[in-house]
Amino acid sequence: MTRLQQRSGALPAGRDSLLVFALLAAGMVTMAFGLLALLGWALGMPRLASFVSGFRPMAPTTALLFLLYGAAICVRARTPLSRSAFRISMVAGWLGTLVALLLFVLFCLGIHCGVEHLGLNTTGTVYGAALGHMSPMTACCFLLASVSFLASLSRSATLPWRTALALVAAGVLLGTCPIFLLTYFFGTPLLYIGRFFSPAINTTCAFMMLGLSLILLASRPGGRFRGSPGDDSKPAFAFALIFFVLAAGIVATGRFYYRNYERQFLVEAEHQLSAIADLKVGELLQWRKERLGDGGILFKNASFSALVRRFLEKPEDPDAQRQLQAWLGKYQTHFQYDRIRLLDVQGVTRLSVPAGLTPISSAIARGTSEVLRSGQVTFQDFYRNEYDQRIYLAVLVPILDETDASRPLGVLVLRIDPEKHLYPLIKRWPTPSPTAETPLLRRDGNDVLYLNDLRHRTNTALAWRLPLTRTEVPAVRAALGQTGIMPGVDYRGVPVLSVGRAVPDSPRFMIAKIDLTEVNAPMRERLWQIVALVGILLFGAGASVGLVWRQQRVRLCPFGKPA
Repeated sequence: MTRLQQRSGALPAGRDSLLVFALLAAGMVTMAFGLLALLGWALGMPRLASFVSGFRPMAPTTALLFLLYGAAICVRARTPLSRSAFRISMVAGWLGTLVALLLFVLFCLGIHCGVEHLGLNTTGTVYGAALGHMSPMTACCFLLASVSFLASLSRSATLPWRTALALVAAGVLLGTCPIFLLTYFFGTPLLYIGRFFSPAINTTCAFMMLGLSLILLASRPGGRFRGSPGDDSKPAFAFALIFFVLAAGIVATGRFYYRNYERQFLVEAEHQLSAIADLKVGELLQWRKERLGDGGILFKNASFSALVRRFLEKPEDPDAQRQLQAWLGKYQTHFQYDRIRLLDVQGVTRLSVPAGLTPISSAIARGTSEVLRSGQVTFQDFYRNEYDQRIYLAVLVPILDETDASRPLGVLVLRIDPEKHLYPLIKRWPTPSPTAETPLLRRDGNDVLYLNDLRHRTNTALAWRLPLTRTEVPAVRAALGQTGIMPGVDYRGVPVLSVGRAVPDSPRFMIAKIDLTEVNAPMRERLWQIVALVGILLFGAGASVGLVWRQQRVRLCPFGKPA
């Protein structure tokens, strides 16, 4: 064997056939993951790039780097490293390092280059993150792989610190991937919703294979793989099978416990959200009933109707005007009305509290005509006043002459400013929450119209619309008639858990929603605990099986095996 082959850790021909096979298999599987992802993007088959629908797919640049590293692993496994092969491996390692480092820095700066798509169609988002871009966690894993690969490739690889660096970097990579994979297995990937999202599931699997191959390469210079399998291969296989059964049982038990906890937790969260939605709808109905009750006090009130008739017939009557102002002034002072008008049958303002108001809004003018025709107390829904551009509601009370076959005398307009009482009532959430809200909406043509200002947007009342084609938004589904629990994304494109409720006897409906990140926060805490416990149990099982195997080898061969 040449000096270069000794220093670079090249494999002697015909000696470490098992290690050669393991390295080739790991490298080819790593390449297969990258190749499948690229084919998935190119052929429009996203399942090849993600394995599981609904999860993030592997980015094209990630797939390309897996092809690069997989090929480099295969080169180092199959051939003794000549000078040209050594240089090619070194170039591949540094190229992967530079690409991963560049993409990580660009991501931290908020720059997403179109070059990352490699000319493939990677449009779309998952949980608010654009597809086709390498995850920063993935870039960090590639940097760990580069450190291990280059350290084991160095001409000074036989130095202990070089070997230790390669082993540590590969060990961190190989130890991190099972954690992400376990969380995928439990159904709640770590760091999946946020800016620094975790690697895709197939990316995690590819990193596990890459980490395994790097562990083998880093361990080879120390002589750990010299020689061929001996007579203890069958006992080793038996102990490996025992560990596999124990590991499968531990993981399955952890998954069953977490799934059961997750199911119960989500049911409880849905029940709480439904209770809040019902509470809010009940509060709205009670508020509306009270406002209509205020109007009902003056509706078909013989004393008040006689006073209005007297004032309209003799506007100069100071006593009638004083008594009407006293009536209306008490309503304006003690109830939730900021303006009160008395209109005649022509819609002309005859009296107002306070005085000196602008002309009536066109919405009130239309509502007045309908009230005079129906002869019933009517609730005027949200409208924007064209004179001050503010949003109001109103209770329209027809004043009828009880002595003349209920002849219409006019309309009393009790105007409501929702900013004072109604909007605070809608926004109030019964428990502390940074993301929960209850938007009030109604259908307006082919759109859904938001009737109040939103928690995460300003100036949205009677201004923010969503087309009915956005069926992924729970508010749109509620406008189309769906009620109950509705997971989806809200107006920000953020995943939410929501409940839709129609407000009876009105065109309005309400959505009680909360971000999934907030809902899942306690589950993620429990998931970390379960993953840590499963990891400890797996380590304990592996250590126990390994200790029993070592004791058996010592008992069978107490003086060691001849070299």
